[in-house]
Amino acid sequence: VIDAEPLPAFHAIAARGARGDLISMEPMFSPLLWTTIASGRPVSEHGVRGFHVHSDDCKVARWWDIAEASGEGVGLYKWLVDYPPRSFANGGFWVPSWLAPAPDTWPARLSAVKEVELANRLRRKAVGERGASLALAGRLVDVGVRLSTLGRAASWTAEERFTHPDEPRRNTAMQLIRGDIDRDVFIAQLYAEAPAVASLNYYATDGLAHLYWDRYEAGGGELRAAYRQADGILGELRDRLGPEGRLLV
Repeated sequence: VIDAEPLPAFHAIAARGARGDLISMEPMFSPLLWTTIASGRPVSEHGVRGFHVHSDDCKVARWWDIAEASGEGVGLYKWLVDYPPRSFANGGFWVPSWLAPAPDTWPARLSAVKEVELANRLRRKAVGERGASLALAGRLVDVGVRLSTLGRAASWTAEERFTHPDEPRRNTAMQLIRGDIDRDVFIAQLYAEAPAVASLNYYATDGLAHLYWDRYEAGGGELRAAYRQADGILGELRDRLGPEGRLLV
C-alpha cells in the first residue's frame, strides 16, 4: 500500500533512512507479537500469550522499562499489553491501548482520551448526556485536542444522525476521528513532558484493513484514507522532531 499510494512522508523517510521487511512469528496474536517487539524476547521468555493479560504479566524488560532504568523520560501511547499504567520515574506519560478495561492513564488528566474510546465502544452510553459530552470536550481540549478535531467530530455526529451512513462510512469516520485525537494528544504531550523516547500506536490502517482489504483491491477508499492520515501524522512528527530526531515506523 505504501509503495502504491501517494504518501510523501513515508516515501521521504524511506528514501533518507533504512527499510526492510518485518519478520513475524507464530502464533500471530497481536498482544504476543507486540510484547516481542517491545522486549526483543520470544513468548517462551516474556510469557504474554493472549488478550486477557496485564502489563505486569510480562516477565522481561520492554523498551520503556529499559529507557526508564537508563534515566530517560518515556512517553507510551497505546502500546498493546500496557495496562495498568504507572508513573515513570523520570517523567513522561502513559495512555494504555484499546485492550485496557478502564480509562486509567498517567497523568490522570489524560483519561479523557480513554473515556472517549470506551464510550464509542459502548455506542456512547457513557457520554450520552449533552452536559457530560460538553464537559468531556473541554477536558480533551485541556490535554491537547485541537478545535479543528472537535469540529470534525461534531460534523460527523450530525452526519451520522441525519443521513444514517452505511457501515464502511461509519467505521472509516470513527477510525479517522480516533486518529485525529490520538495525534493531537500525543504531540501535545511531547511538548508538555519532553520525553527522551516516545511511541504512538496508530490503529486505523490495521482496523480498516481487517474490514475492507477486498474493497481496497477493488479501488475502495477506506484503507486509502487511513494511510493518508497516517502519512500526515508521520510528516508532522518528522517536521516537529527536526534533524536530530529519530523515527522508527
